[in-house]
Amino acid sequence: MILLALAAFGVLVYRLAPPSRTVIHLTPSLELQNAMETFSDSGVTGKSWVHLLHRDSPIDAMLYLDAPAEKDSWAGFGWLLHESNWSFMDTLYVEARAEGFDEIQFKILTFDPDHTNRQDRSTYRQLSKEIPVTREWQTLQIPTNDFYIPDWWYKQQGVDPKLDSKHLEKVYRLDIQPSDQAPRFVPLHLEIRSVTVVGSSSRNTAILLGYLFILMLTTLGTNPHKRVLG
Repeated sequence: MILLALAAFGVLVYRLAPPSRTVIHLTPSLELQNAMETFSDSGVTGKSWVHLLHRDSPIDAMLYLDAPAEKDSWAGFGWLLHESNWSFMDTLYVEARAEGFDEIQFKILTFDPDHTNRQDRSTYRQLSKEIPVTREWQTLQIPTNDFYIPDWWYKQQGVDPKLDSKHLEKVYRLDIQPSDQAPRFVPLHLEIRSVTVVGSSSRNTAILLGYLFILMLTTLGTNPHKRVLG
C-alpha cells in the first residue's frame, strides 16, 4: 500500500508540475553568431543586396531589392542550424521592427531524407510564413504549424504534393527577409532583437517514468511471495 501511495503521489506531482519547455535562442547567441549568412538575388535575377550593420542583438540590416518587375527579388539573412531537431517546437518568437516595408517572410529549410541532396540547397524542403511587421518593436509569434510548403516548390522539385511532411526533425536553416510584397528600389531597414524557438519537453515525463520504474523494482525486490531460485 505504501508503494501504491508513492506511485499515486508521483503521478499527482507530475500533473501539478508546470510543463517543461525546450528553448532555443538563435539570437542573441554567441554560438550562432558565426553561423549567420546573408543572401540576395544578386547575379541570379537582379542586383539586390543586404548589409548587416550589426550581427548580434539587435541585428541591424539595411536591404535593397533591385530586380525587374517580372523577376523574383529577394534579400535577407539566416542561420545555419545543422539539421537541428524542432520536432517538439511549437512556436517561433521574433522581436522585430521594420521601416520601408510591412511584411516579413520566414523560411525554414528542412532535410527530406527521400529527396534532399545536401549539395543542392534547392532540394531542401522549404516552409514559408508571412507575417505583418511595423515600425514599433513587437514580438511576433508564429506557430510552427502555420508554416506551409509553397506549391511552386512541389512543381520545381517534381515532388508529389501528397508527400507533405515538413520534416521538422532536421531543420537545416532559418531565413528572414522582406516578403514578396515589399517595394523595390527603395531602402529597407530591418532590426531583430531576439529570435527564439520554444516547444514542449519530455523531461517531466522521463522523470515520472524513471520514478515509477524504480518503484516497480522496489516492489519486486520486497515481494515476500517471489520464488527463490536455487
